[in-house]
Amino acid sequence: MLGILSVVTLPLLGPFAIWQANEAEKLGVPAPAGRILGWVGTVLLGLMLLFLGIWITAMLFFVTSNGG
Repeated sequence: MLGILSVVTLPLLGPFAIWQANEAEKLGVPAPAGRILGWVGTVLLGLMLLFLGIWITAMLFFVTSNGG
């Protein structure tokens, strides 16, 4: 469930989905879909943070430039 949510709505849940899939597999329950979707959500989280950093850097550059 966390894997699906990490891909569809909130990538922040990706690492938690991976953790839950690992816990389920320790108990003998196969959870490959949760692990895969968790990794996809984690990658999306990384990309989101990268683009956020680029955007913040660009905004700081434009705000502090002379405009000329």
